[in-house]
Amino acid sequence: MQDSQTEQGENSNKLWLSCAIVFCLLAFAFSIAANQNTVDLDLFHEISLVRQALSEDKFPTTDDFAYTPTVNPVVHHEWGTGAVLFTVIKSLGFKSQGLMFLKYLLVVLICLGCYLAARLRGVSLWVFAPCAGLALMLGGQIGFTTIRAQLFTMFFLTVQFMFLELDRQGQKQWILPWLMMVVVWANMHAGIVSGLGIFGFYVVFRFVDGFLGFNKNENSSDDSPEPQPARSFLFRIAQGLDASNLMLWTLVASFALLAANPYGLDLPKYLFYGVSLDRPTIGEWAPLFKAGLDPTFYGIFVASMILAIIAFSKSWSKHLFEAFVVALTAYLALKHVRHLSIYAVTWACIVPGRLMPTMVGDSLDRLFKPLSNKFAVCVAIIGLLFSVLAINQSFWKLHVPTGFENDKTPTLRFPVGAVNHLKRSRFQGNLMVPFISGAFVSWNLYPQVKVSIDSRYEVAYPPESLIDNECFYNAEEGWQAILSKHDTHAVLVPASSKVSEKMSETDWDLHYQDPAFSIYFRNFPIKNPVISETSDFEWDF
Repeated sequence: MQDSQTEQGENSNKLWLSCAIVFCLLAFAFSIAANQNTVDLDLFHEISLVRQALSEDKFPTTDDFAYTPTVNPVVHHEWGTGAVLFTVIKSLGFKSQGLMFLKYLLVVLICLGCYLAARLRGVSLWVFAPCAGLALMLGGQIGFTTIRAQLFTMFFLTVQFMFLELDRQGQKQWILPWLMMVVVWANMHAGIVSGLGIFGFYVVFRFVDGFLGFNKNENSSDDSPEPQPARSFLFRIAQGLDASNLMLWTLVASFALLAANPYGLDLPKYLFYGVSLDRPTIGEWAPLFKAGLDPTFYGIFVASMILAIIAFSKSWSKHLFEAFVVALTAYLALKHVRHLSIYAVTWACIVPGRLMPTMVGDSLDRLFKPLSNKFAVCVAIIGLLFSVLAINQSFWKLHVPTGFENDKTPTLRFPVGAVNHLKRSRFQGNLMVPFISGAFVSWNLYPQVKVSIDSRYEVAYPPESLIDNECFYNAEEGWQAILSKHDTHAVLVPASSKVSEKMSETDWDLHYQDPAFSIYFRNFPIKNPVISETSDFEWDF
């Protein structure tokens, strides 16, 4: 009887501690995500496309937002993300509140997906929790945006790593849901390339395991490989093919399903082009150690690599694929900051489970398991502190920076006042805009106003478009000629740009000015330009 009561008490302690840890992790995730509440500039061209498709009752494959030359066809690979966002923001009428709810729902699903994927690999909550905290610091600050299509890729990756572990355990029910997910993923983000790449390597390593005789009974709970007796070389090839046969056909079907989209085979062609394109002027495509991040951030990355090495130091031959894919995504993160979130998700899904049999995993497990309710209270208090931090950052509010002193993100500014002025003035024509402002202008002023460029970059514009745009706004040699290169009727000029100081040297006249942006018209003088000093620019979808 006493033993039964003791066992019940231990189970109760574990339950309270588990709840406290989950609460603490989610509060920590929310506090990190709250730092990324600035509306993402890509969101605007995604929802603009969906609005256009609905108004025209057809899916556009040519561009109508720009007055400058564009590519043909325009393959907007994130149209599915735009459809989801447009539904939440406009069709359901939830506007910015709905957008924020969707963001934090995805954050919760990503955290849950990482835990389930790691749980399938045998991790305990006590080991997963500190690992998850490290992964959140690593990938959350880059990935938890509002809202980029990459946030969906992070979620899909967690599901993929669940599927692959189920396959390793001998289950095949996941194949149909995987194929369905491929169709959705391919229409939402180019991150499907990462998913198919990972799956392709999985097929290769299935063959290698079979070739080396490591194709053990998948339903066995024993995780150690069982090399078979030496066989002829051809027999081992046949054995490898047999081990990877179903996966190979699943991979072929996955690639075939890339054509299931409004653009047909043009989407796979674009994905190949987009992956191979160099983007030297885009900061997020810079190498990790040249991105100028906080030194603490680099320390976290190095710590994650050390833990990964410990996790696979004795079991790499049993988990060749997982060791390889962690190393591969780490390399991609080193090469491009943009891929750091992919590495963080991969690391969180795989490494904690492989840490379990190691000294680190065993130590964490032994440390947390016997802890009492007092420790659960301490963890809950830490979670409350993270909650207070998230609340203090107004995690539920969408931030649309306008460039004034109270902006949290001075490097990203949206021309809210200038757009409102053009709307009141009923301006119709071609507006030259900075790269980061074009989509916002299109969402608010299309079809009356067409822009020179927007953040779709290679999706819609030839490479020289961005070169011309940077040349003009940086007032580089030949910048004045760019004003006459196309049929430009007005120019939107950020106050922070170098060309702002040069516009008085041209025959363009000032029509509007606020502390962040100015608007100039050519040969259209006005006696009293609108000068606004207020920062009270309210905006919502």
